[in-house]
Amino acid sequence: MKIIIPDDYQDVVDRLSCFSLLAGHDITRYREPAADLDQLVERLHPAEVIVAIREPIMTVLSDRVRGMMQGERFVPALRDYGIGAQILLDLGVRDMVLLSNTERTIVALEGYGLTVTDRRPIDVPET
Repeated sequence: MKIIIPDDYQDVVDRLSCFSLLAGHDITRYREPAADLDQLVERLHPAEVIVAIREPIMTVLSDRVRGMMQGERFVPALRDYGIGAQILLDLGVRDMVLLSNTERTIVALEGYGLTVTDRRPIDVPET
């Protein structure tokens, strides 16, 4: 089966324990985003299965494609932390301190067995 992973920007998918479930299949992973809709279509055309992980921007792949087709601008959406949560769990992390300079609400991490125990700002040196 031809499987395409269009958004492995962090180059981590092959290190996940679940990746072994894809053994024996023809897998293509892209680590750089498509430049435009035409390139994305070209990349995905041969796929029998598409494994969408995450976008580097705050939207999901299907929303991005739909918006590109309709000429829309992107609106921030909820982020999906599933892969990151799985990586943290595989590393044995359960409780964590969130380093962030934003006040965004982190949704549903508890559903993955992760708890944010504290939130601290990231000190950014002045240039």
